[in-house]
Amino acid sequence: MFKTLLTTYFLIECKNKIVSLFLLNHWITMFMIRINTTSGSRFLNTVLLVLKYIVKMKFHRIDIKSNEIAEIFGVTEGTAREWIRDVRAAFNKNKKQKITIAEFCSYKGVPYKSIFCQINKMKFTDYDTQLLDGFIEEPKGILIMQKSD
Repeated sequence: MFKTLLTTYFLIECKNKIVSLFLLNHWITMFMIRINTTSGSRFLNTVLLVLKYIVKMKFHRIDIKSNEIAEIFGVTEGTAREWIRDVRAAFNKNKKQKITIAEFCSYKGVPYKSIFCQINKMKFTDYDTQLLDGFIEEPKGILIMQKSD
């Protein structure tokens, strides 16, 4: 039964997330009720609780791209790419390394919450509730790394 549960979870990753996650969440809840009434093991109950938490948790993007910067700030793609290059230089990142929303916001001095919500298409109230529930972590502080000569 547990193997079926894990297989179902991994199959859901590829399909429509909203409907499938709802169905899996319902299935896990029903399975937990059945285990609790039939005095199941504590380990299985714990694993099911963790899986239910994973299902509720939604994964959010934390990187930012130049086309999103251009759209959010109303600048050209060239200006957005120039800003990305400036952030890469400030944080000593290679060309292949991604720039996070937190790094961009700390470098440009814009609020993290507003950029995060625009990129992930989320309302501010949803952000606040997910922050309180622990599904989102707000960055504490980011230091700009200076190149040493």
